Amino acid sequence: MTEKSAENNTSIKMLPKPEDQSPRVEEAPFFPVQLASENKENSMVEQRLEDLLKMITDETAQLSEFLTEEDKLTNELCSSLKQILKRLNVTIDIPAQTIPSSRRIRRATLNEEGELVLVLDEGGKKKAFLAEYPPDMVLTILWVVMPELVNAIKTYRKKLGTRVGFFVGLRDELKNVAKTIVEGEKRGNPRTAEEPKQETKTGK
Repeated sequence: MTEKSAENNTSIKMLPKPEDQSPRVEEAPFFPVQLASENKENSMVEQRLEDLLKMITDETAQLSEFLTEEDKLTNELCSSLKQILKRLNVTIDIPAQTIPSSRRIRRATLNEEGELVLVLDEGGKKKAFLAEYPPDMVLTILWVVMPELVNAIKTYRKKLGTRVGFFVGLRDELKNVAKTIVEGEKRGNPRTAEEPKQETKTGK
């Protein structure tokens, strides 16, 4: 019995441990070439990002410049339009459907002060200088106004031409009258001789 027990003990000691039976995971070998490749890719991505950021900066600078120039030109255009409308004493009706707006407009008018007057369906009125409206709306209004403005200028030119023609005819008649009066006065009061000059005597 003792020998068998000893043999059993020996066989138990020879069995492998449970952890020894799990498969061993081998670590991947380190290659410097892989690290160099990753660094190269990262460098390309960083360069691409830098290029994109530079493009955004350049575009933003140009955008700011165009916005400033647009505001300046809009004010100049609307100021010139105001002077013309005021000089001609003209008010131009704008079709309400051509105006981009979130509110329903019953009537729109550009008055002689260069103000866009909007009469709303629900009541009320909105009035402001044309340059104070968004640029898209200003462009739409100018697109509608320009043909009407050309007609107004033609009408004013014809009116001015008629007035100038009247002034020219009246000027010629008045010149003839003035000439006749002057010539008549000369015939009625002829000057035959000049008066002699008086000599001044000086005492010695």
